[in-house]
Amino acid sequence: MINVTSSATLTKTLPTSCSVKLNYQDFETLKSLQKPYYERQMNNLIYNNASETNEKKRYNGYEHIPILLKYFKQYTPYCSGVFKNKKFGTLRNTTVGLLCVISSNIYCKQKECAFYCRAIVKTNCFIYIYIQSSPRSKATQLNQNKENQLTNEVNHKSYPAARPIQKPERLQLETLMNKGVTQHHIFFEQKNQRTVKEKCGYNYDSCGTSIRTLKKIKADFKSQAYKAQNEDDSIRHI
Repeated sequence: MINVTSSATLTKTLPTSCSVKLNYQDFETLKSLQKPYYERQMNNLIYNNASETNEKKRYNGYEHIPILLKYFKQYTPYCSGVFKNKKFGTLRNTTVGLLCVISSNIYCKQKECAFYCRAIVKTNCFIYIYIQSSPRSKATQLNQNKENQLTNEVNHKSYPAARPIQKPERLQLETLMNKGVTQHHIFFEQKNQRTVKEKCGYNYDSCGTSIRTLKKIKADFKSQAYKAQNEDDSIRHI
């Protein structure tokens, strides 16, 4: 048997920036996610009793990811986009150029890929995606060749990669499993529904890299059902 050194099987150079107009419903949904954050800021300004620790408190939520992901896929369907450092627009930014609804950094799940960008949804109903330098923490996780790559270069090896499946999508999968759809059926159906570009980039965002991902989601779903306070709800979910 001949040993063959694995090499990159997909190499693409992306534009350094792009802009896409959001669907009106998507834009309003993002604004509704921003509203509670605005209300907290307004209360802090009115009562002037917010400490720095309260201002910096992070409110985790993943409802924005499925919305932003649709437009991110228009920019690069090859990469498995992982979202981090979500920020809502603040009341302190009064300059029109700085006004935004939400922003987030996005990097590729493939460890050899240098891709790194920032997505900003502004109040004019457009999403702007532009390349920025990769943080040092990500660079240390990759090989030395990564240091010489540009962050708009897609460089994928021939192994499956997928971003984490977060709460909104997990609920959809749990609903299907609760109806009796098997993990094997969900995995292979969504695997075959991937676009040509997603297949070229070994992108498995929609189904996870293996059936074990769906099995873990089902195990978590059953565990939550067992711990439910209402016995009728537990039996119904199980």
